[in-house]
Amino acid sequence: MPIKTKRIHLRPFKMSDYEVWRVASTGYSNKKSKYDRNPLSKAQSSRSAYAKRVSRYKKMAREDRVHVYGVFDRKSCELIGVLDIFIVCRDILQQANIGYRIFNKHWRKGFGSEALSAGIKLAFQVLRVNRVDALINLDNRASIALAKSVGMRSEGIRRKSFYQNEIWQDERVFSAQREDWGFKKLRI
Repeated sequence: MPIKTKRIHLRPFKMSDYEVWRVASTGYSNKKSKYDRNPLSKAQSSRSAYAKRVSRYKKMAREDRVHVYGVFDRKSCELIGVLDIFIVCRDILQQANIGYRIFNKHWRKGFGSEALSAGIKLAFQVLRVNRVDALINLDNRASIALAKSVGMRSEGIRRKSFYQNEIWQDERVFSAQREDWGFKKLRI
C-alpha cells in the first residue's frame, strides 16, 4: 500500500519504474561519506538486473520478511531514495527494523525525515507492527540525527550486532513504539 506525504510517494517498486530507477541509481555523485554508496555500474543497472531485484523484493514482501519501498518525489516523479522494513519477528513481538537511504544529490532537503516518518507510519498502519527499530553505526552522525529528528528514541548500544566489512560492529538502537506515535495498542 503506498503512502503519500506532502512531497513524497512511498511505494513498492514496479517494472514500469525501470527507467526512473536506472537514472536515479546511476545519476548521483560518487560517495560523499563513509555511509554513502557509489552509483551503480551499467551491469548493475541493466533491465535484467532490475527485473531480478523487483522479483526478489516482491517475493520477500509476499513472505512478509522485508518490504522495500521507493521514495519518489511527488512533483517530479523522480526516485530520490529507498526505504526498507525488515520484519524481525511477528508472533508476540511484532517488531521490525527500518533502513533508509536518500541519494546524495537530494541530501539536506528534508526528504530523509519525511521518508523515515512515512516509513514508520506505514509499518504501524499497513504492516501492523508494534515496534520499529533503526540500528545505526555509532559514527553515522547524519543517520543518528535523522532518527532523533523524527522522534525515535535512543535505547543504547547493541554490541557486535551487525556484520559489515568483515567485522562485527556495535550499533546504536533507536526505536519508535506504536502508541507513542498515536496508534492504538496492537492486539494479537
